[in-house]
Amino acid sequence: MADRYFENTLQLAVPDDPPVVREILKAAAVALKEVKAAALQHRDVAGGGIYVGLGGIALTYLRMAQQVQRGFSYAHGAYLRKHSVGHSLGIAAGLLAEADKLMASKRVTFLEGASGLLAAQALLAHMQGEHDTKDAKIREVEALWQSRVCGVLPEGECELLYGRAGYLYSLAWLRGQLGAGAVSSSLMLEVVRSLLDEGMQGAARLQQEQGTAVQQYAAPGSSSGGWGLMYSWHGKRYLGAAHGLCGIVYVLLHCMPQVQQLDRQAGAAGMYSAALRQAVDALAAAALPSGNLPTKLGDTQDVRVAWCHGAAGYVPAMLKAADVLGDPGGRYSAAAAAAGEDIWRRGLLKKGVGLCHGICGNGYALLALARATGEARWLSAAQAFALHAARHWEQLAEVPDRPASLYEGLAGAVNFWLDVVDHEHSSWPGAELP
Repeated sequence: MADRYFENTLQLAVPDDPPVVREILKAAAVALKEVKAAALQHRDVAGGGIYVGLGGIALTYLRMAQQVQRGFSYAHGAYLRKHSVGHSLGIAAGLLAEADKLMASKRVTFLEGASGLLAAQALLAHMQGEHDTKDAKIREVEALWQSRVCGVLPEGECELLYGRAGYLYSLAWLRGQLGAGAVSSSLMLEVVRSLLDEGMQGAARLQQEQGTAVQQYAAPGSSSGGWGLMYSWHGKRYLGAAHGLCGIVYVLLHCMPQVQQLDRQAGAAGMYSAALRQAVDALAAAALPSGNLPTKLGDTQDVRVAWCHGAAGYVPAMLKAADVLGDPGGRYSAAAAAAGEDIWRRGLLKKGVGLCHGICGNGYALLALARATGEARWLSAAQAFALHAARHWEQLAEVPDRPASLYEGLAGAVNFWLDVVDHEHSSWPGAELP
């Protein structure tokens, strides 16, 4: 459906072409001014969370501080150059304080709930040398497991945006940012176990409901028809990153030590690892002929090419599977590459420049392929998307509901533009893990 995306007539240039880099960073500077002004006025964002609230703007400044701390230099433009580590941390601190006041949601995930905001506050405290505050914030994140996750979330709510996988993402993110000892090992194990148990039960229910003879619901390429893990959200078995199997599997693949520990405790010859691998195999075989991932189980429509639903969320999961499970026959990397090709064809979305269902989220998937493969064509493709967004963001700025936000709007573009020129250290905020 071409009404969802612009025709791609972009040209692939040599990666890191200086005029291209300058134009991208110029757009980042102009857009950052817009984002900051909107955030200070509580305009064009909603609430305190990471996804579309002030927390996402604060995270942008935290990531800028980390970028400068690593030694990256904003060589173009006086406005970006004034963002020293201290300057960016100061802005982040003010925004996080305001975000805290606005965080009325009872949700618990990194993107939409309290754990993400607390995790960002812990990172800020760490970077400012306030270690007692950092430890207190981490304890608050851990306490959410009993007070909100176990006590409030429905049993089957496991997806990344609103459910248990989104809470596990916060724990894994803290470990990636602050070290493996930052978060309780026993808590990590308990959360991973709950996700795997629910997924295995969901896969068993699916097989019982449909029967292996019903090919519409069988795992592609699997003689048993089993998916290993399966989850439902609002009665639908979604496959994408935001609400479905792909996002849950991605986070679990970052927790393989816990998965293997559960195998040893169960004494069942790799029961949990086998279920996870079976789910990954089924996902790898589930792609549509275009390379895109169906929105939900049994769906043959091929219309959504984004992070929330479709190819952009599929790419990081397949790349991580290849990294930690090995890549038998190259099928995981092949699935990621085919998805990338479809993103190149249909990824210039008309919904704006955000990360959830916008041009820059799709660009991040291309950037992930560039890092994983080392192939210049993927970096050229990501930078072509960045340049297109840099030239057209003003025309698209008012399309999303929260135009300044991280996942729907301009803050997402700023993150992508800064990452695409510092690509070796790039990481898709809220979608990839360090």
